Amino acid sequence: MQIQILHYLFFCYPTALAIAETFNITPNLTITHTNITPLAQNWDWPIKDDYWLDIRVSNVYMDLEHVQSVLQRAMRTIEKGQSGQPITGILSIEADRNLQPRNEANFVFGAFEGHEVTTDDAYLAATGLMDWYKSEKQKYVCTFHLNDVGPEGKGTFGYGAMKRVWMPFPPSINGNVSISR
Repeated sequence: MQIQILHYLFFCYPTALAIAETFNITPNLTITHTNITPLAQNWDWPIKDDYWLDIRVSNVYMDLEHVQSVLQRAMRTIEKGQSGQPITGILSIEADRNLQPRNEANFVFGAFEGHEVTTDDAYLAATGLMDWYKSEKQKYVCTFHLNDVGPEGKGTFGYGAMKRVWMPFPPSINGNVSISR
């Protein structure tokens, strides 16, 4: 049973390789980085100047109209706030439940440990995702890393997802996905 769960995690979450190393896997089964083929596709998506999104697509379906609605709401919400304001914890923006009661899309964004992100970074990520969803016509949940690849850039410093509200973030083995609104 544990092996089946691990195989599922390898297909759904990019952090599963790190998690697998903590498990004691039977000697009959050897898992290496080369023999795992994820179902997800990856994109390196340019945003602006030296900023890129490293996007990983899941196999969980999302309505494209719902995604665009939430990303537009996220950009409006971020624009209303103070520019350059640091984000502590995870920024999470959901759909307006009064206008779209069945929209389960959720934009989340935060900083990797040891790094800082601001509302400007979140806005950049939201606009990059919006462009990517429009151009690629994707209809799936995705996770992403925000990268500054310039000569004196910050490297990978932020991460987030366009997910459904019931999905745990950051991805976790202990996440309870049975909880619904």
